[in-house]
Amino acid sequence: MKKFTSKIIKLSLVSTVLIAVGCKSEREEDFSFTGLEESYTIDRFRVLNIDPKVGGNFKWSINDSIISQENYLDFISPVVKTYPLTLTIDVAGNTRTYHSKIIVKQEAVPFSKHISNVFDYRPAVGQFTNEMPEYAAGDTFSQILQKAKESLVGSSPSLITLGGFGGHVVFGFDHTIPNMNGKDFKILGNAFFGNDATLPRSGSCEPGIIMVAYDRNKNGKPDDDEWYEIAGSEYFKNTTVKNYSITYFKPDENKPPIPGSDFWQADTEYIKWQDNLGKFGL
Repeated sequence: MKKFTSKIIKLSLVSTVLIAVGCKSEREEDFSFTGLEESYTIDRFRVLNIDPKVGGNFKWSINDSIISQENYLDFISPVVKTYPLTLTIDVAGNTRTYHSKIIVKQEAVPFSKHISNVFDYRPAVGQFTNEMPEYAAGDTFSQILQKAKESLVGSSPSLITLGGFGGHVVFGFDHTIPNMNGKDFKILGNAFFGNDATLPRSGSCEPGIIMVAYDRNKNGKPDDDEWYEIAGSEYFKNTTVKNYSITYFKPDENKPPIPGSDFWQADTEYIKWQDNLGKFGL
C-alpha cells in the first residue's frame, strides 16, 4: 500500500478505512490492461502490432517459444497458419498470463517479389550518369524519378547507374520482408569477369552500401523510420573506412574539357571534389 503522511494516520478508524478503500496499489495500477483479444487476423507479410500500453516485464510466446520480451509485439509471418499466442506480464512479482491466437491468412491480391516503387533517385558523378536512365534537356527531378521507376519497378527491370560514391536510390516493396533464417532478399548488379583478362578474377565489381528500414509509422514513406546498414564482406575489417563523405562541386560550364587516356574519359577535370579526410581533386 502507499504510505500516508502522519496527519492521515491520526484520523479516526472510520476515516482510515474509507481512505484505504479509495486508494490503489502500484501493482493494481500497472495491471489496468484488460487482456488480449480472443484472436487477431492479419495477412501474410503484414505486420501485426499489439501494444497493451502498460508497464512490467513482458514475455510473448508461441508454443512455449519466447518470440519477444518487449512491452509490445510486432508479429509477421510468410505462412498461412494459426499461431497460439501467450502473453505473460510480471509487475513486482505479481504475474498475469493472457492467451490469444494469431490467424495469418492469404492476402486477397498476391504480393510481388519485385520492386514496387522508387521513392528517391539521385546519382552522383559517374561514367553513365545521365545515360542510365537517359536525361533529356529540361527534365525535372520528378521526370527523372519516373524514368528510374520505369527501369526498376516490376518483373522485367533494367539497369540504372548510381554514379560514383554518394549516388543513391531508395525503393520499396508492396509488403514487409521478414528477417528470417538465411537470405531474405537480393539486389542484382553488373559485376562481371574480364573477357581478355590474364588474372583469374579480374573484371568489374562495383559494390554498393545497402541499408534497410521498416515502415514503422506505416505511412508508406521512408521518412522518419530507422535505417540499418547491412554489413558486407569488408565491413568488420580494420582497414574499412566508416562514415566517409564526399562533396562534389558544380562544374564550370565554360571550362574546356581535358580528355583522358581511356575512351570514356571525356573530361578528367570535370568535377571538383573534396572529402572529409582532407583529400580533394578534379
